Amino acid sequence: MGSLDVLRTFLAVYRAGSATRAAELLGLSQPTVTAQVKSLEADLGKPLFDRLPHGMAPTVAADELARRVAGPLDELDEVMLAGQPGQRGRAVHLGGPAELTCSRVLPSLAPLIAGGLQLRVSLGLPDELAAALAEGSLDMMISLVKRFSS
Repeated sequence: MGSLDVLRTFLAVYRAGSATRAAELLGLSQPTVTAQVKSLEADLGKPLFDRLPHGMAPTVAADELARRVAGPLDELDEVMLAGQPGQRGRAVHLGGPAELTCSRVLPSLAPLIAGGLQLRVSLGLPDELAAALAEGSLDMMISLVKRFSS
């Protein structure tokens, strides 16, 4: 399988919803990001994204890979950045629905991320995210589902 950089690039595309947005967040060129994703798809022998006119939609294979690599990669990045001057400490862990988070939330947070905000993102269904928030593995959650307690 590919290097950690290729997996980081995959995860950035998965979270951002496009190679262009991921390239901006990673400080890479869009062709480099696209080439890394294609290389990973070739290594795995299956497509990870459906190419759309405006972005990339993850396949089931991408959802599974993201589930498996996101936590370990985010934790590794946190460890690597912990001792570097100018870092703000631990990452904020945000959960939300895939489409809204990728199309609206992450692009609006891009300036903060470029300024040093460490952000970990988990995509999922409201019940899964609410459970993660309750157990403390998320710092905040975006939900389109109203929850009323009695």
